[in-house]
Amino acid sequence: MQRYGVIAIRWVLGAIFLYAGSTKALDVATFATAIGRYAMLPELGNMVLASTLPYAEIYTGLLLCSGRWVRSAALLSVLMYSMFCVALLTAALRGLSIDCGCFGAAAGAWSSVGVALLRSLALLGLSSYLFVVLAVPVATAKD
Repeated sequence: MQRYGVIAIRWVLGAIFLYAGSTKALDVATFATAIGRYAMLPELGNMVLASTLPYAEIYTGLLLCSGRWVRSAALLSVLMYSMFCVALLTAALRGLSIDCGCFGAAAGAWSSVGVALLRSLALLGLSSYLFVVLAVPVATAKD
């Protein structure tokens, strides 16, 4: 049964990364502006991150959905969601009322800092679970 849970988590995380990365890759300038609202990076840093992060998300999503290098993809997922949580937490602590930029312009009500932080924490939990479960060797009938 655990096998099907792992597959479901892989597909959920993979689909989210594919969707989020694709929406941001289609409009890098808007995503760079959204990153700039966090006031954490210089303008060039915003553009570099906006130009690369969507493709890292798409790549991670493809790996998770395809079942290739899943543990590495789970680690990338943990690292990205950790980064997202830190950025969102600092925005919340500074009282910023901004669009998180998580899903491009399509996010709507799901883009507030508080909702995005809760969502990112939940997805970080799923990513961490996936990474840990994949690190544990599977018991065989001989054991």
